[in-house]
Amino acid sequence: MSFSPVLIGNGLQKWSLLSKTRESQTSLLVAQTAVISETEHFKSQFPKVETADDITSDRRLLKVVLGAYGLSEDLENRHFIKTIMEQGVDNADALANKLSDRRYRRLASDFDFSSGVPLNTRDPRFATQLLDGYKAESFAISVGNVDTDMRLALGFERALRDIVENAASPSVAWYQVLGTPPAKEVIQSALGLPRAFGNLSIDEQHDRMRSKAQAVFGTDDLSQLAQPTASEEIIERFLLLKQSQASATMSSRQTALMLLQSV
Repeated sequence: MSFSPVLIGNGLQKWSLLSKTRESQTSLLVAQTAVISETEHFKSQFPKVETADDITSDRRLLKVVLGAYGLSEDLENRHFIKTIMEQGVDNADALANKLSDRRYRRLASDFDFSSGVPLNTRDPRFATQLLDGYKAESFAISVGNVDTDMRLALGFERALRDIVENAASPSVAWYQVLGTPPAKEVIQSALGLPRAFGNLSIDEQHDRMRSKAQAVFGTDDLSQLAQPTASEEIIERFLLLKQSQASATMSSRQTALMLLQSV
């Protein structure tokens, strides 16, 4: 039997239940035969990796690696991922450095095969981090199959934490938010910034988002916004606005239906 997460109620109710039961629900997911099989395959094959092709030619191994970076949608784009790994990040012309989504740069940095086998592929702690990330992503995907907003909320927590831990400066951290889709969508929605916001130049987006965060949350320091209480406030604002938009859409549809029925 495949795993199906328990999500009941409206946006905030679902999130409250998910937050309280995430650990137990994740445990149910990782106990599934398919997840156990992928985990065991990874443990046996990852220590043998010598080239980028060793990863991209092994679908099951690649599934775990991409899941750890929230890039599961690229499972079929093996040549693309292989190029990212083989070029690394040291060269300014490397593919990962040209992509707006900074998750690819993290992948290329951790799996930089441009000058040999990356040292961290021989580190058991790194392998454990990948597996933890894969399991978290597998749970988020299962949640997303039921509610995409819940998946975004889960992805936001993880993405924001990674950004704060790895960014070289507060300004760089905000640019990385803009280059990380789950983080950008949640913060953009929580701040009430419209879709057209994405049409601005990256520098204008950076300045406006920081300014709006200062006005709404009282700080533009992402290290503070990544703290549990602040992060929860951002997610709750995001879900409330999404819920409000959904209600407005439903109300418009009902009005249109009533008008059609009266004709």
